Amino acid sequence: MLAELETILPLDEMDFDVRMFGDARITAPQPPDIFAHARRAETLAMEASHARSLTANFYPDLLPKTRELVIEGGQTQEAIVSAAAFDAIISQPGAAEIARELLESGKMTIYRYDGEVPIGFALFDEIAVIFPYDEQMREYALIETENETIRSWVEAQMDGYQEQATLITPAALPE
Repeated sequence: MLAELETILPLDEMDFDVRMFGDARITAPQPPDIFAHARRAETLAMEASHARSLTANFYPDLLPKTRELVIEGGQTQEAIVSAAAFDAIISQPGAAEIARELLESGKMTIYRYDGEVPIGFALFDEIAVIFPYDEQMREYALIETENETIRSWVEAQMDGYQEQATLITPAALPE
């Protein structure tokens, strides 16, 4: 499976040998379980005390689940979201109110990135996650590892996006 993923990973941006993924767990959507990767991501998120993510996609049920993890569960989160995904999420009924509650809790930080996000990333405590996108910008798989070199690279990638993103404040949200 990793050989197949090499064609969609940003190898030219990786300053490490792809063989470092040797211990990685790869979860891919395959019939009949086409949501295996999404369920694995949800499991990792639910088990983490801190989550940080970068995404280009909109998930309608993500905000209520995030509220549950952060407000009720005490998790801290940082999210860097593409402008298109952020706008799609925030336009949903009740989403601005949930986002405002999350931001006001002091346990959630949201950034809006005005640019292309060609690959998704997450850090769930010590676990680094890479979500390669296919040509339609759908998550192709979930690659997870605790390899420190890959984790540092994922963190640096997210730092770069965050530096160019706009911090969302409660006042910036629609009423």
